[in-house]
Amino acid sequence: MNKRIAVLISILLLSVIIKGFYLAEIKRIQFYDNPVGDAKNYVNRAEEIFHGKIFPEEAPFLSNAIYPYFLAGTFVISNNLTTPRIIQFILGIATIILIYLITNMLFGNIQALASAFIAGVYPVFLFFEGDLLAVTLTIFTLSLSCLMLVYYQNSSKLKYLVFAGLSIGLSALGKPDTVLLAPAIALWVLFRDKNYRDKIKPVLYFAVSVIIMILPLTISNWITEKDFIPLTSNGGVNFYIGNHKGATGIFRIPQNSGLAVDGLHRLSQKVAQYNSGRELKPSETSRYWFSKAIDFARNNPAEFISLLIKKTLLMINKFEVPNHHSYYFYKSQCNVLKYNQLNLSFLLFFGCIGIGLSLKSRRKYYLLYIFIAVTFITPVLFFVSDRYRLPVTIFYIIFSGQGIYQLCMVVAKRQRINIFPSVIVALIIVGVSLINFPVFDRSFKHDFKNLGNVNFKLKQYDKAVCYYRMVLAEYPYEPFVHANLAKTYYMKGNIDSAIQEFIAETKYNPSFSEPYIILASICEKRNDFPSAAKYLEQIPGLQNNSKALLKLASIYSKMGFADKANSIYSRIGVVPDAK
Repeated sequence: MNKRIAVLISILLLSVIIKGFYLAEIKRIQFYDNPVGDAKNYVNRAEEIFHGKIFPEEAPFLSNAIYPYFLAGTFVISNNLTTPRIIQFILGIATIILIYLITNMLFGNIQALASAFIAGVYPVFLFFEGDLLAVTLTIFTLSLSCLMLVYYQNSSKLKYLVFAGLSIGLSALGKPDTVLLAPAIALWVLFRDKNYRDKIKPVLYFAVSVIIMILPLTISNWITEKDFIPLTSNGGVNFYIGNHKGATGIFRIPQNSGLAVDGLHRLSQKVAQYNSGRELKPSETSRYWFSKAIDFARNNPAEFISLLIKKTLLMINKFEVPNHHSYYFYKSQCNVLKYNQLNLSFLLFFGCIGIGLSLKSRRKYYLLYIFIAVTFITPVLFFVSDRYRLPVTIFYIIFSGQGIYQLCMVVAKRQRINIFPSVIVALIIVGVSLINFPVFDRSFKHDFKNLGNVNFKLKQYDKAVCYYRMVLAEYPYEPFVHANLAKTYYMKGNIDSAIQEFIAETKYNPSFSEPYIILASICEKRNDFPSAAKYLEQIPGLQNNSKALLKLASIYSKMGFADKANSIYSRIGVVPDAK
């Protein structure tokens, strides 16, 4: 066996062992069988598909339209949440091979082995392969499309261009903003060879391949919504969340926007329709939020430019900004992650050296530059998080293999090249990557809150109380946690403690109406109607809250205030006798 192939196999075996240990460790974490957030939504939709509900009732709002079908397909093998993780680990191994092949064709075998090793042990890849999110599929399809384009670059065979188009289309189904690669690559195909007689033909082959992959979802969206939605309908509100006055560069819901993390889909539509004064189709809702973000950029150019610069710096920061689970929470729970110190700064250092040295023969590497530019810029246009910036690391890793090799050759004095400028630039970028931004949340409060929610659902109320208390001990003002703790106390039968926590929620999160309504219900059961009415009357925006108004009307009736009750019934269109 060729020694270099033996080394590659050893790297793959090492990666398999690491993934096996990691799988064993994450099984101990309650999120393993009890997904939350986007993962929960994906699993719920996958269960519907598995049980025969193939077509959705509406156009997809979550970024990845195809991932629930992937999950449903794994349920056919075995209806549990281990199978999709194992398949994602297998895709991770396949990605290592793809990275090896790309690097080998563009730089050389030793460089390819270095890149394969980095990809095989990179802990952030491992972290997402063990989560029920689509980013592992995106990493695989982007790597595959890049490899096909490298084959096309070397052979000019149209079949590779077709495969690349299909791969990018598949990637766009999972991460819609990757569709921006299509026009950039089409231009590369068009201008890469000035002597190529038929330039339009390969571009058409590529474009048709991308469209063929995307078209079924577009048709499904039209049938469902009678609306032209090429991929998903969340682009506008995500663009607004990343570009508004006071935006921080990461996922933060704007204050007083009417939006919230829970129910973002419905709330974005509700707010857009209320402000527009009419019913809106999903594409119109998306355009509404796009227009708000564009208005912000137009009216606040200095702040917008500053925000773009900040997001650019976040893209190269070594901190993994969470948008689901915290990477650092899992790192605290899993030795496989804890003892692996490889991070983005390492990739940036060697990757920048590799990029700098590649510029002398830049025509050969235009393709990689395009992939880096598009996968880097798209999160900057929206907002930065660990999973959304992960695709660009594929190409850092590819260039890192070259950077490591060339640096070793210079140190060993086997070749004389001027590596000094590239090293200086790399050191500067690494220094910038170490900046500690105030927006970084290094706590585990969201994971503890979610663990509290999981245990509440499992009726393990004592554990739920413990986790909620862990959050409040350090962050007493954290929204919704007092309310969740109150519900837990209520289920335990500790009504007085529940009341105190609901009152705390109204103090720290006054725009959240549910605690007022529950407090009113508790008072109503105790025949304390004046207190019940008082809580309901304190709800901000009461006149637009039909549920609270109906409750208040009922309380007024029991207090003998028939005129007040009838006035409310009349306003919300309810007949008193039918209430």
